[in-house]
Amino acid sequence: MLGPAGIPKDVVEKLNTQITNILKQNEFKEKMAGIGIQTMPMTPDQLKSHVASEVTKWVRLVKEANIQPE
Repeated sequence: MLGPAGIPKDVVEKLNTQITNILKQNEFKEKMAGIGIQTMPMTPDQLKSHVASEVTKWVRLVKEANIQPE
């Protein structure tokens, strides 16, 4: 889950704790798996790293494939 920049750290931590608790529930995981979504609980720092890694990967792929906007 992402939010706007500048959310106070205590709010981010509280939301992360609550969302992580939900993501770890078997019933929720099964429902998400049923629609093709894999849950990935992580800390805000882990999410930041994951997003940065994904952006790097997809930018490289788009450049290598010479994908252009229509």
